[in-house]
Amino acid sequence: MSVLPDAAIRSAPSGGSVLRVKVVAGASRSKIVGPLGDRLKIQLAVPAQKGGANRELELLLAEKLNLTRRSITIASGATSPEKEILITGMGADELRKKLGMAKKAPKKAAAKKGARKEAPPARKKAGK
Repeated sequence: MSVLPDAAIRSAPSGGSVLRVKVVAGASRSKIVGPLGDRLKIQLAVPAQKGGANRELELLLAEKLNLTRRSITIASGATSPEKEILITGMGADELRKKLGMAKKAPKKAAAKKGARKEAPPARKKAGK
């Protein structure tokens, strides 16, 4: 999966993390799609009626993060597709890892493509 933008996850003042999501209700199946702008896109197989999509969102995140549903709270956006989810008991770095979207370590400088490699030392001729 891709790397989640810094704006999508922040530490919560009360402990835990806040995850910014964009929910698409009524999809063919519930799944975490990946980054979408400054949020995490999540598709839900439940229509957005009577809080059903919110419950499905809590269950999906609780299962993916191996937490109880009580650890997942919709902090804002209960009636909007753009939501902020409070996740108690899990820091931002751990949340990224569990979602499979951890920040990548910087790569070491690699040789440029097409650059010539240093020639190996010349071999001595046998018998001379």
